[in-house]
Amino acid sequence: MLIEVLLGVAVLAFHPPPSPPASAPDPAPIVPVEMSASIDGRLRLAESLAAEGRLVGALELARGSLADAVSTHDVEHMPRAREQVESLLQRLPHVRFVATPSLGASAAVRFDGRPVPSSGGDGGWSVDPGHHVIVMTSEMGGKRVERKLDIDVVEGATVLVPVASTMFVASAK
Repeated sequence: MLIEVLLGVAVLAFHPPPSPPASAPDPAPIVPVEMSASIDGRLRLAESLAAEGRLVGALELARGSLADAVSTHDVEHMPRAREQVESLLQRLPHVRFVATPSLGASAAVRFDGRPVPSSGGDGGWSVDPGHHVIVMTSEMGGKRVERKLDIDVVEGATVLVPVASTMFVASAK
């Protein structure tokens, strides 16, 4: 699908849309009111997502709304969007992986099915509050060893997850 979109863009780049006929009236300009309605709708959706505990998606919508409000000088929605972004940033929990140098190259960590980069995600991953599953695998003594960790994350918390080779030693024997 991505290729189709990229090809579609490439085709559009080579074939610009036809010009309107000379007798057609100029299209109405896009006015900030239309953008404001879109900003308002996205802020309401972000509020709904936040109420359901889907803070990551809510923050993405609120940040986009704030960026649009700033770029269009929409003073009506700017304060509300800024307040919503700030509130969500305070509520958003993070998970940070701390790996020891002795972990080894064969170790792999997955968070809710997504691979965690060997850097541990640097400053941490923004996550929705609730239950999450971390699966760590490593080769120890010629055997593949796996550890599963279930965590419950609350709003505003930062959870440090140590990833060390000692976590696998007992299972490798």
